[in-house]
Amino acid sequence: MREAAAAAPSSRVHFLSGLSDADLLQVYQAAAALIFPSAYEGFGLPVLEAMACGVPVVTCSNSSLPEAGGDAAIYIEEPIERSLGEAMLRLERGDFALAALAERGLERASRFTWDRVASETLKVYAAALEQKT
Repeated sequence: MREAAAAAPSSRVHFLSGLSDADLLQVYQAAAALIFPSAYEGFGLPVLEAMACGVPVVTCSNSSLPEAGGDAAIYIEEPIERSLGEAMLRLERGDFALAALAERGLERASRFTWDRVASETLKVYAAALEQKT
């Protein structure tokens, strides 16, 4: 991250860390888009966090990110550097229907709740216990 921070134009790119939940919410709400070019991701919680704030998302089409983003994200392909640059230029030019994307993102994020996670986890445990006996 240090190399990226050193190469970034300081007036337009900011690397933040250690934010409280309240501060993170403010950052998401002020963002034009979340650019999340993660090459390896366990689930993609930042994708859903941004969507829940009504922020359009640009992310990779690898790992679990399409599962999180569904049809509510803009996906980039390999080589990531080229397609990321193209996606960012298209965002700058206004080529994407960001309002519609943000609306789909809000709907998509609403499907992922902690109550649902707990319920689905309990179902898996119950099924595993039934199979064991």
